[in-house]
Amino acid sequence: MVITNFVLILRTNLIIILIITKEKELKMDCMGISSYYETVPRGEKDEFIRAVADAIGQSTSNVRLKMRNGRWSQLELSAIEDVISERRA
Repeated sequence: MVITNFVLILRTNLIIILIITKEKELKMDCMGISSYYETVPRGEKDEFIRAVADAIGQSTSNVRLKMRNGRWSQLELSAIEDVISERRA
């Protein structure tokens, strides 16, 4: 009985840790995009915004707003990661 309770508690704690880790990964992605944008030279920021807007199918003003708020869907995050990796190559 004690072992069963221990296993149940351990399993519950692992699930909670996985959920927290996933939330942190999402935040790190949003923060990573903002950090990358800050490192882009001044003359290339508009080009980056346009590339992101084309990749996610939104206007540049929406991209700038999302950049300020840090609200990206998972699909948008993956598209932006592709844009960043292409620019780094």
